Amino acid sequence: MAQSDVVVEVVQAEEADEDFKKTSILTSFKNFCMRNYLAIGIILSIIIGIFLPQPAIYLSQRMPVAKICIIVLFLTIGVRIRLVEAKSAVKFYKEVVVGLVLVLFVGPIFATNVLNHVPNFGSLIGDDQNWRNSSNSSEEMAILGPEEFRLALQIYFVCPTTPAISLILVTAANGHRGLSILVAMLCTIIAVFTIPPMLTWFLPTFQHVGLNVGQVLLDTVLRVLLPLVIGRCLRCVPPVKKVVKKWNNTIKYFGQNFLIGLFLVKVSETSASGNLARVSVVNILCVVALGTSLTTFNALSSYCLISILPWFSKKSAVTLSIILGCTRLLTLAVTVVDVLPDSTGDKGLLVLPMVFVYIAILLTMNGFVSLVKVKEEDTALDKPSQTTEQDKEQDKDMNDSTINTKINEVAIFTIYTDEMSVKDEQL
Repeated sequence: MAQSDVVVEVVQAEEADEDFKKTSILTSFKNFCMRNYLAIGIILSIIIGIFLPQPAIYLSQRMPVAKICIIVLFLTIGVRIRLVEAKSAVKFYKEVVVGLVLVLFVGPIFATNVLNHVPNFGSLIGDDQNWRNSSNSSEEMAILGPEEFRLALQIYFVCPTTPAISLILVTAANGHRGLSILVAMLCTIIAVFTIPPMLTWFLPTFQHVGLNVGQVLLDTVLRVLLPLVIGRCLRCVPPVKKVVKKWNNTIKYFGQNFLIGLFLVKVSETSASGNLARVSVVNILCVVALGTSLTTFNALSSYCLISILPWFSKKSAVTLSIILGCTRLLTLAVTVVDVLPDSTGDKGLLVLPMVFVYIAILLTMNGFVSLVKVKEEDTALDKPSQTTEQDKEQDKDMNDSTINTKINEVAIFTIYTDEMSVKDEQL
């Protein structure tokens, strides 16, 4: 009797195992879709915008859809900003300064100047600008696509690193999470003021178009910085903070829907105008290869340079190189495109290459993380020789807000992904 009971239990265990595997597959697929919700949504928005542009155009003709999308998006980002781990990284002031210089100035200046000298783009925007491609007037030479593609890459690389993805990759590489958050947050705020003048200083197109720097700065502040500040202030209200903590993921996906909607409108307008006929699959592939090459070079060169500096640890080198080479803040790049004058070029063509470069860099940086990952025995945060009580308290706060990450073979766009929600007991 006992033997038959054992047999029954074994059969039940095997059946339960099979059920678990079935559930696991479904759960993995769901997790894959949710983790890559933004990338999948953007790709779908491009497909819909190309083949069914009428609904988005109808809506944009009756209300300022782009402005609404940008404001709501950054409002949701602001209300979800956390400061605990950023506070813990204040003592790494040398790394913070180097990170700011690399992300805000060195990386953008290098990328924009290289792109200025790449010849194989189409004719320039505006009749008075054909001097730059005068030796390449043949259409067969425009393998990298229309001039809007060059401008799109330049705007993309002028923007700072996206905080969320850089944090995930830094965590996977056993880097400094707090340093990643602090540098990315500061870069986002400062970039609102540095991007407008840099566009006119380093991009010849805007020197000819006659970009109004003051107007671009004002529009960017009103659409990006102001909603961020308002959202962060709202989070300080206890009832709002409680709601945000409870519905954090819902708010995140809600905000991402507005970015997807923004892409849908821009691509729909371009599709309806017929300007997509100027683009081929070869153009897309070539411009993605160019953008990915620039990113890879930035990441590798910064890692090699910082690694030989005696006052930075390997963890700092890994963190700063990931921040510099990671995907740029696509939301800010698209916002900059939206506030540009219409004479700049077709805005849908400006947005299109950003999406594909964004996804390609995600894949590239996952490989880079595997290459430079810090060993387990070196994962303890570097601490000053004398640790104050305040430092200990900040370290405790940081340890209380850890994220568990793992390699997920199902993921394509983001191999290293959040496995657990972050504890959020403090601001």
